[in-house]
Amino acid sequence: ASPAGLAECLRHLFTPIAPTVRLATKRLAPLDQKNLSFDGSPGDSMVAWRYHGPPHQSQAAIYYTKRVHLPAGAATDSIPGIGAEVNTSLGGGVWCSLPTTLYMTANGTTPSGSPGIVHVNRPEGWLQSARDRSSRLASVIQTWTFAEHFFPYFDVVKADWDAQLPVSLERAALDRNADDFELTLNRMLVHLHDGHCWVTSRTSKPRPDPLPLEWAFVQGRLVVLATDSTLTTVRPGDEVTEVQGRAVSTWAAELAELRSAATTQHRDTRVASTLTAIPPNNPLHITVRRPSGERLRIELVRRPNVMIRSTKPDSICELQPGILYVDLDRITDQDFQRELPRIAAAKGVVFDLRGYPRRISAGPLAHLTDTTVTSARWYIPIVTRPDHVEMKFDFSNWPIQPVAPRIKGRTAFITDGRAVSYAETYLGIVEHYRLSEIVGQPTAGTNGNIASLALPGGFSITMTGMKVLKHDGSRHHGIGILPTVPIAPTIAGIAAGHDELLEKAIEVVTR
Repeated sequence: ASPAGLAECLRHLFTPIAPTVRLATKRLAPLDQKNLSFDGSPGDSMVAWRYHGPPHQSQAAIYYTKRVHLPAGAATDSIPGIGAEVNTSLGGGVWCSLPTTLYMTANGTTPSGSPGIVHVNRPEGWLQSARDRSSRLASVIQTWTFAEHFFPYFDVVKADWDAQLPVSLERAALDRNADDFELTLNRMLVHLHDGHCWVTSRTSKPRPDPLPLEWAFVQGRLVVLATDSTLTTVRPGDEVTEVQGRAVSTWAAELAELRSAATTQHRDTRVASTLTAIPPNNPLHITVRRPSGERLRIELVRRPNVMIRSTKPDSICELQPGILYVDLDRITDQDFQRELPRIAAAKGVVFDLRGYPRRISAGPLAHLTDTTVTSARWYIPIVTRPDHVEMKFDFSNWPIQPVAPRIKGRTAFITDGRAVSYAETYLGIVEHYRLSEIVGQPTAGTNGNIASLALPGGFSITMTGMKVLKHDGSRHHGIGILPTVPIAPTIAGIAAGHDELLEKAIEVVTR
């Protein structure tokens, strides 16, 4: 009911586990180090939290959290010194002070807390779930806090993240069920402009059966790329103008507010993919406009286990005499090694990387260079204070040694906005060392290992957990890998049965 009441509530909850917390209704004086000593004397050592990347639910080796113990009075830059504190306004007329580093004795940190923790009485049978208002509010708070302290790209993403907390809390308070709340989390994460942001829930409905076609945004329109052989009423090159009687432009505008992405080309990819599942009912009615201008309303029936994809050459094959095609999205290291003698002897090689290479290492790049090359720059945030204050970064990368036989023919990598993360690691090496021409469109502009967070009520979120810069130290996030030979598919080309990016790549390697 008042700032004083709020301060007292917080004091009641947190003092047992954080006896050094100070709460007041006005700005607090700086922390007095004497208040951290034990019986007036320092402890044997000092301790503070140090995060090597975000707290990650799987505790992957690359991200870890630990309490750093050092002798009392030791000089170090690995943790804040004794006397360092968070001293700030919490809002609502309440101020808070909390030390970040404490003295320690054989009995623990000093001053010691009270035995036990305050337990909140809850109704019998209470469970965390999206139907519970407190679980939803807690999930929003945790999501906001996770990004506030650990998201590494606020220096280039101009998001008003502070503003998202009250807006998202209000939405969560009014949500009626898990579906509503999933939308709230997605609307919140959109403001990070991060292609690694996903929301999942143990109560989420399974993705519906696939449509008997593939579509994508081409020249700003939703265009059919391929169809099932049984679907004769829709053809590649047809524009989809309506889905279930609603304009595609309306669907796209709504979904763009739910799908986080660092670039417009990757957002288009995510929106087109989401549209295949919304709405999930069967049958699905769409309106298409042929290149001739003819309009048709068509009924689509979803078919289980039939995923339609644009026709591509075999994963490794000869396109024309001396010109080989290698689809890095589909092959394994074993496939590549088996065909390596033929690839190395080819006059030209087209590598297709319009997606995500899930089953192959960066080994093929070792056959494109005579000198050692490295990956881009990885920077894992080192966090010892909140709100990105004095955030440092742990730098690393990894080398690729040249391996015989050398691929000596002309090469080209095809890519587009579907290429994200690991695919961009691949192409970043190609870009910097000029190992090959890059044909197509800019990539997704999202790289770096992800971090995930489990939330109350069965939800979880992911985001990018490390900063990636290009080899020269310039920005990657929101830019991606830019083609050296830019070309985009056209509606006319699709209608005529052409893979314009592949055709351009063949032209490049046969010059």
